[in-house]
Amino acid sequence: MNKKSVGLFGLIALSALIMVVLGYYHGQQAGKIDDEMLRIKTTQRSYEVSLTDIMTFDIVIFEATVRSSGNDPEVIEFGGVLLFDILVDLDIDLSGEETVIFKSLDGYQTRVSAQEVMQTDNVYVVYQRNQQKTLSRSEGGTGPLEVVIALDPFSQRWNKYLVEIEIAP
Repeated sequence: MNKKSVGLFGLIALSALIMVVLGYYHGQQAGKIDDEMLRIKTTQRSYEVSLTDIMTFDIVIFEATVRSSGNDPEVIEFGGVLLFDILVDLDIDLSGEETVIFKSLDGYQTRVSAQEVMQTDNVYVVYQRNQQKTLSRSEGGTGPLEVVIALDPFSQRWNKYLVEIEIAP
């Protein structure tokens, strides 16, 4: 083996080691995401709202039908807060905004129009199903926070494991 081959082998081994370390670090950081903290981002700033903060609002109890592929439709009683009320509390104005994007812990994203969020009794941040606290993903649940669009007839834009809401022009 000549010096060039040894140098090239060393460079490849070092690159592989760096990739392993970075992959491990990324995995550790992903595990630190607080699923009881909701990040709300606008073009101007970012807010963090905890599950405890959300639970200080008056709870709204409502029914909506869950339709998932392969299962019969099921009426669920949800407990949560209108997203619009949370945004008003944070002084976030949706006028002039176009889209609200919901991001989950598992990378899934859905979106609604700002008008749908401002619609009465429509977009909720929920933390209860059938009078039980919504369990986290690691506990086999769909929460602890999720978005339910009550007027969505097919429940396709609902988002479980909710961790971020982005308000975009």
